[in-house]
Amino acid sequence: MDETIIFIKKTPYELIEKEIKTVEVRLFRGIFKNITDKTILTFKNDSNKNTKKVKKIVLYDSFEELLSQENIKETLPLVTNCEECNLYYNNLYKNYNLKKFKVMAIHLVSSATDM
Repeated sequence: MDETIIFIKKTPYELIEKEIKTVEVRLFRGIFKNITDKTILTFKNDSNKNTKKVKKIVLYDSFEELLSQENIKETLPLVTNCEECNLYYNNLYKNYNLKKFKVMAIHLVSSATDM
């Protein structure tokens, strides 16, 4: 299995570590194009690291489409509605032409037994 290292902020890191956040959302670009359902992801924040396996990947044409199909409590557990999620992702990726990229929902599990 391939391993990919992803550096993330403290709050998302803690939510992934506690298995509250089980879907990581990214633009389908760069290193994320190489992630498959066989990839091991190592999330890093400062000196902390947590490893998860990719259960499945779902590609969407936009954040709006993703948010209409995925459970927002698994993607952004601290956000209360789809509008807030959409604002969050549009702000996060404000320097990108979002129409140029697909959006990926990376479903995570903690071990091979969960797959």
